[in-house]
Amino acid sequence: MPAASGHLFLAAEEARFRAMAAALARAMPQRPAEVLAGVTGLDATAPEARLATAILAAALGVAETAVLVTNDVNLAYRAAFAPGEGHLVYAGTGSVALHIRADGTEVRAGGRGMLIDDAGSAFWIGQQALRRAWREREENPAAPLSPLSRALAQAMGGECWDRQRAFVYTGGRDAIAQLARTASGVAEAQDIFVSAGEELARLANILIRLAGPRPVALAGRAWLLHPAMEVSFRASLVGAASVG
Repeated sequence: MPAASGHLFLAAEEARFRAMAAALARAMPQRPAEVLAGVTGLDATAPEARLATAILAAALGVAETAVLVTNDVNLAYRAAFAPGEGHLVYAGTGSVALHIRADGTEVRAGGRGMLIDDAGSAFWIGQQALRRAWREREENPAAPLSPLSRALAQAMGGECWDRQRAFVYTGGRDAIAQLARTASGVAEAQDIFVSAGEELARLANILIRLAGPRPVALAGRAWLLHPAMEVSFRASLVGAASVG
């Protein structure tokens, strides 16, 4: 299935979303009665939600009134909790924390994207690792490559700047996020994962302060990268009823 996001204010992303909807329609054995779509980077109140609704309705052959578009984290929250029950901290390529009140209104922390924050996410971890590797090389260019620099160079297909620049700026956000897995196998990068857990705990602590102590659920594949993330997250958390 082609990847797509909710950034439909960009022509290229709208084209990707249309391609995803068409592929989804071809893959479905029958026409759905209703559609609930959790779309990355798209809130139900955003103007682009109306466009996403129209695209999905046309592709899947249903009325627009049978389509509900929300963001993927809202969907993940409702899979973990009923509204008002808990707090969700999501760490994947990006990062965000969400509480949905009993009346359906949201309390959010983070989720602003890589150009503003995304601290604690796989993208952020990969970025921190790459930044560290290049700073080490700049400060002592005659020294042998560190284990982290060597691992990243192997993942990107070479140690020279031209090769790594092509890897990063061709692959963008997703390519940098992939480097988090590479960094997870290097002992000297463990402190980056500790910092990631602390950053994600900061998001959870905001929800706890604004909406009260509740159980906290962890979601997203970045949590699986390194055990130090969850350890530091739990150590930095204030006032949670439980974590799971």
